[in-house]
Amino acid sequence: MRKSSRVLTSAAISLSLFAAMPANSESVEDFYKGKTVTVLVGFGAGGGFGLYSRTLAEHMGKHIPGHPDLQPQFMPGAGGLKAANYYANVSPDDGSVMAIVSQTGPLNQRLMTGRDSNIKHDFAKFQWLGRLVTMEAGYVGRVASGLTTVDALRTQKLNACAAGKSHQGYINAQSISDALKLDTNVIVGYPGSKDMMLAIERGECNVLALSLSTWETRGKHLITNKVVAPLMTIHTQRSKFWPDVPTTWELAEDPDDKAVLKFIAGYAGVGRAYSLPPGAPADRVAAMQKAFVATYEDPDFLATVKKRKMPLNPAPGPVVKEHVMETLNASDQIVARTRKVLDYK
Repeated sequence: MRKSSRVLTSAAISLSLFAAMPANSESVEDFYKGKTVTVLVGFGAGGGFGLYSRTLAEHMGKHIPGHPDLQPQFMPGAGGLKAANYYANVSPDDGSVMAIVSQTGPLNQRLMTGRDSNIKHDFAKFQWLGRLVTMEAGYVGRVASGLTTVDALRTQKLNACAAGKSHQGYINAQSISDALKLDTNVIVGYPGSKDMMLAIERGECNVLALSLSTWETRGKHLITNKVVAPLMTIHTQRSKFWPDVPTTWELAEDPDDKAVLKFIAGYAGVGRAYSLPPGAPADRVAAMQKAFVATYEDPDFLATVKKRKMPLNPAPGPVVKEHVMETLNASDQIVARTRKVLDYK
């Protein structure tokens, strides 16, 4: 009787443990088969983030075990901060949601470390899949306002458009204004790059900093039709896209100003980068990293990118992580000066 009881107890325990086994004990293929993977996008559908995410979604599924569909979901707000907070704290972390948030996210996190802020996530814990293109920015002037040279910027009041104070439009306009001694007002609240480009066409703003990948795709007509004039780039080196346009730090004269501008420009290497959230199972992360690289090496994907005239400068997840950590590990001295420049209280 006792022996039989022990056998039954052991069987019951085994069944209990089996029932409690985590969902990620199933294979990666079984998990993704028949699923739709959400691609959370921290900006509006009409800009560069939307273009790259839709293109990635069209091709990546065939490289993921189980071949799920990918569906972009747009969550604009506060320069990508709204989506990043939701992604890290609310959305599922089982591998069914991946995201592209602002390339300036790690920069803003470092600037706000140890201070009250609305940042409720840690980019060091994001599990990076890779990037599709670097995100050096191009700062342009409105031709109808006479802003076709750097010297012309010093002749009038400047109005810049931005999504929010964490957006590159604000960060770049504010830091450039400080370094070059310009008179700049930054108008925030634009949902995405499409809205900002319309704003500079209408004259709501007369200077604007957006990623060069956006200027070379969605905004190309504004340059070709001489609606805007390229004035400078935000990068640690001159861009292959605008090789004759100087970087911001080249134009600055003060060494401290140069240091701030170079620190800010570090976000270019993060670029349009995708990740899985903290807590996603390791086997799914590894499979998605492999699928991401396979996608940007896929001839069909490359043909689509070429047809849509999308700049491409891809890198795998570990490279993105290096850029993220370089920013997060910046010295307290440079961070303090940059906070002051950006008026981050």
